[in-house]
Amino acid sequence: MWGWVGQAVMDMIGEGYGCWCYFQDDVGKGKSDPVDELDSICKALHQGYECAMIDDPTCVPYEVEYNRPNVFWMANKDQILPACENLNSGNECHINACASETNFVFQIFNAANPNSDDNQHKSDGTGFDVEANCPITHGETGEKSCCGVYPDRFPYKSFDGIRACCGKGTYDTGIQECCEEGGEQVVRLVCN
Repeated sequence: MWGWVGQAVMDMIGEGYGCWCYFQDDVGKGKSDPVDELDSICKALHQGYECAMIDDPTCVPYEVEYNRPNVFWMANKDQILPACENLNSGNECHINACASETNFVFQIFNAANPNSDDNQHKSDGTGFDVEANCPITHGETGEKSCCGVYPDRFPYKSFDGIRACCGKGTYDTGIQECCEEGGEQVVRLVCN
């Protein structure tokens, strides 16, 4: 991912970091709430990967090669998806991988204090304790769908239509509605 820039990021993450920063053979291993800013950035990347695979089951976003934009010229993350679409026209897998990974690099470069030694995984067992610090609650299983737009697309459980996507978030279809207001989708109890 991303040549020397990607290598610098991977060196910062090391053997793993927090609850979500897993790479190489451990993609998809993340769980729980992120422990800090870097972990949140890793979670967004992994959610982008997961949605790229849900949106296109033949896509393996962390293995595809795509044309990448120059992140150093981007003023804000709203420029990421259009840049990836322009450089990878017509290939949704490449566009989605590009948007997810470009956002990851963009967020790392704009993070105030991205990592802490306390959250580093260490092979000698002295580092971050994933089992103690990344608890999960086992809930109902359910088929996943995705919500939002890349690079902020994320998976959620739809529970056979009980939950649905509305713009940038999900809602309970039994008590809420997705309404169109001013060109945006928003959740309301009743649409006007």
